Amino acid sequence: MAISGVTIGSGVGGAVAVVVPDVRTRSEADAKTAITAAGLRPVVRQIETSGTAGTVFNQDPAGGTVRNKNSTVSIFIIKTPTAPPVDIGQRLDEIKTAVGEANTGIGQTKTAVDGVGTAVGEVKTAVDQANNSVGQLKDAVGLVETDANAAQRQQEILDKLNEISERLPKYEPPKATGTTARQK
Repeated sequence: MAISGVTIGSGVGGAVAVVVPDVRTRSEADAKTAITAAGLRPVVRQIETSGTAGTVFNQDPAGGTVRNKNSTVSIFIIKTPTAPPVDIGQRLDEIKTAVGEANTGIGQTKTAVDGVGTAVGEVKTAVDQANNSVGQLKDAVGLVETDANAAQRQQEILDKLNEISERLPKYEPPKATGTTARQK
């Protein structure tokens, strides 16, 4: 248990000695009140550090130390961080510029994509034309057979037709019977 603000007798040169209270993590007002009640004089210093603004981060001398009455105790108060002032108009101009640059980039990308689309269309047209040329070439090769080959193929076809016709039954028209069927 820490003893704070207790008078313990005479100090150096007959001065009265007191125990410094531990005021870390207290609010600035509470720390000042405790130090003054112990017969000491608080000296406030502001520091920038993490923690709760307005509270004591540290003190010098430390709590529990014996000092002469009316001695000073420095308390280091966490100050609220200050943000640099923002020029809204300038910030808005920066945002507008960034949006404009983004739109320019989008336009350039769209132009590039359109160019790719055009190139793909041209390649497709060239492939279609090449396929058409290949088909025409195949047709031309088929027509360039020699007369001997053509005559041989013609004879093969005629032989096949004769073979098929011999296997078919002979067609005989039906004989008339004297009665005629009526259609409704």
